[in-house]
Amino acid sequence: MPDIIAAIDEALGCHECGGPLEGSVDHDFCSERCHRAWHGRRVGVTPETSLDELVHDIRVQLGAEHVEVPAERREEIGRALDEARRHLPDDVVSTLRSIMETALRVDAAIGDHEQRRQHSSH
Repeated sequence: MPDIIAAIDEALGCHECGGPLEGSVDHDFCSERCHRAWHGRRVGVTPETSLDELVHDIRVQLGAEHVEVPAERREEIGRALDEARRHLPDDVVSTLRSIMETALRVDAAIGDHEQRRQHSSH
Protein backbone atom coordinates (compact mmCIF):
# COMPACT_ATOMS: atom_id res chain seq x y z
CA MET A 1 0.00 0.00 0.00
CA PRO A 2 2.75 2.57 0.80
CA ASP A 3 4.17 2.02 -2.71
CA ILE A 4 0.82 2.94 -4.26
CA ILE A 5 0.57 6.10 -2.15
CA ALA A 6 4.14 7.08 -3.08
CA ALA A 7 3.38 6.54 -6.77
CA ILE A 8 0.26 8.70 -6.53
CA ASP A 9 2.17 11.46 -4.71
CA GLU A 10 4.91 11.35 -7.34
CA ALA A 11 2.39 11.58 -10.17
CA LEU A 12 0.55 14.49 -8.52
CA GLY A 13 3.70 16.39 -7.61
CA CYS A 14 3.79 19.31 -5.22
CA HIS A 15 0.43 19.96 -3.58
CA GLU A 16 0.93 23.70 -4.04
CA CYS A 17 2.49 24.24 -7.49
CA GLY A 18 2.35 20.78 -9.09
CA GLY A 19 6.12 20.76 -9.54
CA PRO A 20 8.22 17.62 -9.17
CA LEU A 21 9.02 16.33 -5.69
CA GLU A 22 12.40 14.98 -6.78
CA GLY A 23 15.07 15.94 -4.26
CA SER A 24 12.57 17.34 -1.76
CA VAL A 25 12.72 16.22 1.85
CA ASP A 26 8.94 16.62 2.02
CA HIS A 27 6.74 14.04 0.30
CA ASP A 28 3.96 16.53 -0.44
CA PHE A 29 5.74 19.78 -1.36
CA CYS A 30 8.71 20.68 -3.55
CA SER A 31 9.94 23.43 -1.25
CA GLU A 32 9.42 25.04 2.13
CA ARG A 33 7.89 28.02 0.34
CA CYS A 34 5.17 25.86 -1.24
CA HIS A 35 4.57 24.09 2.05
CA ARG A 36 4.06 27.39 3.90
CA ALA A 37 1.92 28.89 1.12
CA TRP A 38 -0.41 25.87 1.08
CA HIS A 39 -0.80 25.83 4.86
CA GLY A 40 -1.11 29.62 4.98
CA ARG A 41 -4.02 29.61 2.55
CA ARG A 42 -5.81 27.00 4.64
CA VAL A 43 -5.73 29.32 7.67
CA GLY A 44 -6.06 32.59 5.74
CA VAL A 45 -2.48 33.84 6.22
CA THR A 46 -0.01 34.92 3.55
CA PRO A 47 3.43 33.77 4.70
CA GLU A 48 6.50 35.96 4.30
CA THR A 49 9.26 34.57 2.09
CA SER A 50 12.49 34.11 3.99
CA LEU A 51 15.85 35.27 2.71
CA ASP A 52 17.03 31.65 2.61
CA GLU A 53 14.06 30.67 0.45
CA LEU A 54 14.74 33.47 -2.00
CA VAL A 55 18.41 32.53 -2.26
CA HIS A 56 17.50 28.88 -2.72
CA ASP A 57 15.07 29.73 -5.52
CA ILE A 58 17.64 31.92 -7.29
CA ARG A 59 20.30 29.22 -7.02
CA VAL A 60 17.89 26.54 -8.31
CA GLN A 61 16.90 28.72 -11.27
CA LEU A 62 20.60 29.13 -12.10
CA GLY A 63 21.20 25.40 -11.69
CA ALA A 64 23.77 26.16 -9.00
CA GLU A 65 22.07 25.13 -5.78
CA HIS A 66 25.07 23.10 -4.61
CA VAL A 67 27.81 25.63 -5.44
CA GLU A 68 29.94 26.48 -2.41
CA VAL A 69 31.17 29.98 -1.61
CA PRO A 70 34.97 30.09 -1.95
CA ALA A 71 36.82 30.18 1.39
CA GLU A 72 38.65 33.40 0.53
CA ARG A 73 35.31 35.20 0.01
CA ARG A 74 34.11 33.97 3.40
CA GLU A 75 37.34 35.26 4.96
CA GLU A 76 36.76 38.70 3.40
CA ILE A 77 33.28 38.81 4.88
CA GLY A 78 34.63 37.65 8.23
CA ARG A 79 37.13 40.54 8.30
CA ALA A 80 34.41 43.03 7.36
CA LEU A 81 32.13 41.70 10.11
CA ASP A 82 34.95 41.85 12.66
CA GLU A 83 35.38 45.51 11.81
CA ALA A 84 31.61 46.09 11.98
CA ARG A 85 31.48 44.48 15.47
CA ARG A 86 33.74 47.22 16.78
CA HIS A 87 31.32 49.96 15.71
CA LEU A 88 27.81 48.49 15.53
CA PRO A 89 25.33 46.84 17.95
CA ASP A 90 25.12 43.04 17.90
CA ASP A 91 21.66 42.94 16.29
CA VAL A 92 22.86 45.13 13.42
CA VAL A 93 25.94 42.93 12.94
CA SER A 94 23.75 39.83 12.90
CA THR A 95 21.50 41.33 10.21
CA LEU A 96 24.53 42.46 8.25
CA ARG A 97 26.00 38.93 8.44
CA SER A 98 22.78 37.42 7.05
CA ILE A 99 22.70 39.89 4.18
CA MET A 100 26.38 39.45 3.34
CA GLU A 101 26.22 35.65 3.45
CA THR A 102 23.12 35.71 1.27
CA ALA A 103 24.85 37.95 -1.25
CA LEU A 104 27.86 35.62 -1.32
CA ARG A 105 25.68 32.58 -2.00
CA VAL A 106 23.87 34.34 -4.85
CA ASP A 107 27.15 35.69 -6.25
CA ALA A 108 28.71 32.20 -6.23
CA ALA A 109 25.66 30.80 -8.04
CA ILE A 110 25.76 33.55 -10.67
CA GLY A 111 29.49 33.01 -11.22
CA ASP A 112 28.98 29.27 -11.66
CA HIS A 113 26.07 29.84 -14.05
CA GLU A 114 28.11 32.26 -16.18
CA GLN A 115 31.07 29.86 -16.31
CA ARG A 116 28.86 27.00 -17.47
CA ARG A 117 27.25 29.24 -20.09
CA GLN A 118 30.67 30.33 -21.42
CA HIS A 119 31.90 26.74 -21.62
CA SER A 120 28.77 25.57 -23.43
CA SER A 121 29.11 28.29 -26.09
CA HIS A 122 32.66 27.22 -27.05
